[in-house]
Amino acid sequence: MESSPKGNKGGGLTPSSATTGADGIASVNFTPYKMDNIVHLLLLKSVLIKYQLEWLSNDMKEKYKAAFIIPVDTQKTLGEDGWEFETSKRLSSELSVFLADALNLRFLESYADSGIYMNDNIKMTITYDPNKLIEFVYFQLVGDALSTLKTVFARDIFENSELFIP
Repeated sequence: MESSPKGNKGGGLTPSSATTGADGIASVNFTPYKMDNIVHLLLLKSVLIKYQLEWLSNDMKEKYKAAFIIPVDTQKTLGEDGWEFETSKRLSSELSVFLADALNLRFLESYADSGIYMNDNIKMTITYDPNKLIEFVYFQLVGDALSTLKTVFARDIFENSELFIP
């Protein structure tokens, strides 16, 4: 293996690892040490991603419990990408404002098909259909937030909806 110049301790390209062929085109020899670094970083990244998927949820730092508010009589299916809901019914458009207020959530961000609200123990994602009607509400709950959600859900505004806890 060729030695690196002083100060280039990560391996990689060195003046002696680049050569020019008879046609004038330079070719570069990547040292095995550099490839080992790349493989190590990729393995480290896969371990980190696995950890994040198992223990973290974006901004939530603890393992969480999932819950959904869905229209009554919704068909529920656990698919490869998580829970899927099928219904033609929609939730009350006033639901998002009520939940954000009752659960003391702050608005975080919105996309074309969802709005996200959050506090220290609850992350709420409201999913909209193309007509901007609420299809379902998804919660990530830590600590005693599930009992808080159950208490709030017991109020009258939820008469045509179901609290689904997988």
